[in-house]
Amino acid sequence: MKYNAKDSDFSTAFYQTLGGPKKTLEFYAEMSLAGTVGDDKSRLELTKELQRNMGTALASATDPDNKSHLPASWQKEFRELGNQRLELARGGPVSPYGYQVLGGLLRYGNYDARFINPIAEHIVQTHHNDPNRFMSNKPLTAGDLDYGFNPSGKTGAGYDPLTSVMEALGHSPDAAKKFFSDESPTVYNEDGSVNKDKSLDYNYFDELTKKDFEWPPDSLQPVGSGSDEKVTNGGPDALGHALEAATTGHAWDAANPVLRRDEDTAAIMKRVIEVYGADSDAQPRDVMKDSLGRMGAAYIDDLNYSTNNFGGAGDELGRGALFANSSDGSERTDFGEKAARNFMMVAAGDEEGYKALSSAQQVFTASGFAAFEGDRDSGTAFTQNAAKVHGILDESRSHFIREEFKGTEEEKDLLEEQKGEWRKFGVGAGVAGVVGVGSALVVGPAAGVVVATAVPLLMETGGEAVNTAYGNHTLQYLKDNEFKNDPEALREVQTHEEIAEAAALNPVLRYADSAGMDLTEKRALAAVFEGSYRDGKDIIGDAEKVS
Repeated sequence: MKYNAKDSDFSTAFYQTLGGPKKTLEFYAEMSLAGTVGDDKSRLELTKELQRNMGTALASATDPDNKSHLPASWQKEFRELGNQRLELARGGPVSPYGYQVLGGLLRYGNYDARFINPIAEHIVQTHHNDPNRFMSNKPLTAGDLDYGFNPSGKTGAGYDPLTSVMEALGHSPDAAKKFFSDESPTVYNEDGSVNKDKSLDYNYFDELTKKDFEWPPDSLQPVGSGSDEKVTNGGPDALGHALEAATTGHAWDAANPVLRRDEDTAAIMKRVIEVYGADSDAQPRDVMKDSLGRMGAAYIDDLNYSTNNFGGAGDELGRGALFANSSDGSERTDFGEKAARNFMMVAAGDEEGYKALSSAQQVFTASGFAAFEGDRDSGTAFTQNAAKVHGILDESRSHFIREEFKGTEEEKDLLEEQKGEWRKFGVGAGVAGVVGVGSALVVGPAAGVVVATAVPLLMETGGEAVNTAYGNHTLQYLKDNEFKNDPEALREVQTHEEIAEAAALNPVLRYADSAGMDLTEKRALAAVFEGSYRDGKDIIGDAEKVS
């Protein structure tokens, strides 16, 4: 299974040998329960491995574009079984619904939209009509918390198929894009059949992101035990993963992510920014904010473009030309100046979200300096806007740290300690992967950000595609102008503000050197940068006063 799960000849034959959809669910259910009961760690690890491989194989076997694949009737039968109970053993303690079992398999593999989307739609509609159906079918005992249909233990115990199918979409970017873009959903009956006479009065994006949406507690930990929010975190976390895939075009946890953005992915991202901004009533759970940060990193060029629109004069002042040449060849999307700022305030307030966004901003800024080496006017304008975004991100994190430690006895000490820890991270090989270069990249204070973060770069004017030469040029520029973040440097600059300011200004001064500026010009550029950086901080400070 491990070495052949993606081979459609193997995977199709494997599932056919199991005897059909119902036999598949019965086999997986019995295997999963037997593998998660008790505390046999070696058996649990084997069960996790089989879960991963069976899921990957199911994705391969149900892809209609593969030469060998299962008939479409499998998907229809899975829907028919989804809301039916499976009697695994006569008189046994667990009679799961088909979707509860299937969800354990769906958590792994890149599924074709023609297979996974009807299942995802039916599950969402079932939850909408009967939110407690699946949670009322959990075992009553809380003594064995990993007992269930998700041996991996990630984002839930496996009794909530809604969480499971969000994880499936998180690994299936094309399907996720179609799912969240669907404004005319198909209506399904209780038994999974299509109801052609009805239309749905909601879409899936709005349904899952609405303020009062209640995620099922997919855990055997009893509700009311003091950890209610924790046991309902799996759903929002999985939703974040699904939105990542839908907006970036790659699986949320891809080892070597490549951006695949288009009009549809950008439209979904715009809705994400609107619904999860600081001025929105539908605030995201903390567990989602790392996903929001990675989504922001994938659209860092559009966030900069949107921010460069003071007084609505961005287009008149030529922002289109300034940000036109992103590395994936995509068109710029205007999220709106205030909407972009409000989104960054929320996402960068979180530690992981801040790491992703701040690192992306540093890499994007450095790529801009490399692109504008021969164009001082554009370089200065780009510098001014980049500084403003840096200020917005840094002050957003400051604001949330102040909120986090407000009122504690050790507030001052905790705040200062937290500040000093912020910049002990860096950019990994993921950035190199974006530009097609195999070598790893370390950029001082940006080191340690999740490797699977794809960041668009700014290309030289007129470039048609990112090539190895340009990629090497940008990487070398970043290496040559690295901000030193070693222990000695940290002893000299122990607070976040000093580290952040030095890290942001350093490549600006190096750009001035590479552009051949004299001391007077260099001072002027630094003054422009400082003013814009403080403008960005003031924007968030003003928002903090009214929040």
